[in-house]
Amino acid sequence: MAVIKNLAFLNRFKFGKNPASKEFPPLIADIVHYFLPLRVKFLTDFFAAVDEKGKLIGLIGLQPVRGNYKKIKITNFFLEENSFEIGEHLINYALLKYCTMGASSFFISIDENLGDMHALFVKNCHFRVCSKEFVFAAEGKQEESSNYAVFKPQRNSSVKQLAELYNDCVNAQYKYSFSKNLTEFKNEFIDNGLEKISFKFVVENEEKGETYGFFSISTQDNLNYVLDFFLSSAVTYYFPDLINFAHMQISKRTKNYKLYVKMKNYYYNSKELLDFVRQRDFKTVQSNVILTKDFLNVAAEQSIIQNTRIIFNDITPAFKTLGSLEISPSIQRFSSPEPQE
Repeated sequence: MAVIKNLAFLNRFKFGKNPASKEFPPLIADIVHYFLPLRVKFLTDFFAAVDEKGKLIGLIGLQPVRGNYKKIKITNFFLEENSFEIGEHLINYALLKYCTMGASSFFISIDENLGDMHALFVKNCHFRVCSKEFVFAAEGKQEESSNYAVFKPQRNSSVKQLAELYNDCVNAQYKYSFSKNLTEFKNEFIDNGLEKISFKFVVENEEKGETYGFFSISTQDNLNYVLDFFLSSAVTYYFPDLINFAHMQISKRTKNYKLYVKMKNYYYNSKELLDFVRQRDFKTVQSNVILTKDFLNVAAEQSIIQNTRIIFNDITPAFKTLGSLEISPSIQRFSSPEPQE
């Protein structure tokens, strides 16, 4: 019989080596964080399923989206083989805990090749398939560019324009799931937990006072960097410059790095952008489906209310866990970015 508890009140040292262990908050910070109200939580909350001997069977990590605490990202998921039923209980337990604190929607990004995990979340826990995202490795020598003048560090004074532009870029059928408010674009003192470093920029014409796009360059290990962005359909041609600019910015900090580009298919110009990266022969690192579950009245009206080992959906942790895919006869393991920005 498995027992499910918050990690803050379990002996984590009995778990041994686990791919998620490096992301566990320090014990004291974890206990303090447990008692914080949902609106001010900034670390990942882990819930674990353990057997009578204290062996870890399953683990799930949840983190509120900065600026929209009612929207929760499932950052980590671990499940021992032959524990499908325990996995269902673990997911439902964690979601219920967060719902009682005020959460209203949850999302996770899963490798589209992991059929068992897809079934667990969709068929057993009633998530719905919402969209897709891709991660490409931006390798090779980059072209020179002269359009860097339009790239400016993001300021909180631009959040209104960014929120309006972002919501305009999202296709109509995806707006319910992916729309953002002004607060989600504000720079925070602690923006992505304790470890993630993120540099944010806007694409703007200062003379006209117009904003055309946004992008962030983030890392957790100073080796693997992720470019996440959105652009107005009118300036899709700036995309090559974004990649070149990201390379330039990273090379100022380190010479040994890898750059990955996160692409999402819910923007109006997604097809054009995907065609560009494929023409450049960027290697596809990962192709994910985004699953969501909502507990709002709208969702209720729309009736939205075994051998898999590991899932991480945040692509920014060290890529020794991200982007790796190992398959054995009895175990599937997957490590994965914030789709969702």
